[in-house]
Amino acid sequence: MNNKVLCILAFSMGAAVGSVVSWKLLQTKYKEYYERLAQEEINSVKEAFAGMTPRPKQEQSNEASAVRSEKERYSEIIRSMGYSNTEKGDADDMRNEDHITVIPPDEFYDWDDYDNITLTYYADGVLVDDQDGIIENPDDVVGSDFASHFGDYEDDSIFIRNDKYGACYEILRSYENYSHPVEDE
Repeated sequence: MNNKVLCILAFSMGAAVGSVVSWKLLQTKYKEYYERLAQEEINSVKEAFAGMTPRPKQEQSNEASAVRSEKERYSEIIRSMGYSNTEKGDADDMRNEDHITVIPPDEFYDWDDYDNITLTYYADGVLVDDQDGIIENPDDVVGSDFASHFGDYEDDSIFIRNDKYGACYEILRSYENYSHPVEDE
């Protein structure tokens, strides 16, 4: 019995010593290789971006302002000429929501001076912010017909820009009903 225990103990000790020696050998040998490889990758990325000059935020902001002011100028011309794309009864609603625009998903982050906010629209018609706070005035924030735009670009999300609040909203559709647990008092 003593002989078996000695054999098992000797095998275990040999395996442990062999593992530690192999680990140390590989660590020292390949550590330099992977550090050199990582540094080469970092240098190549630096070279690739060295030729690029980012546009200053002021320049981007000026372009966004120019586009908005041009849009406002055209809107004023259309109003002054008496043109409208709404029924006579809907003209007031259109004027209240002309600061709200459905935008393509790839334009969501293009408005640097706008806040990017994610909202969730539940199946029972409740719109909430990212803290699960109910949006009390969704018509003013994202428009009265926002839900009809699911599927315009993506099936389960809508992207809306609100010039009045200076925000871009990503609205995600949830197929569940919104429910708040009632706390016992």
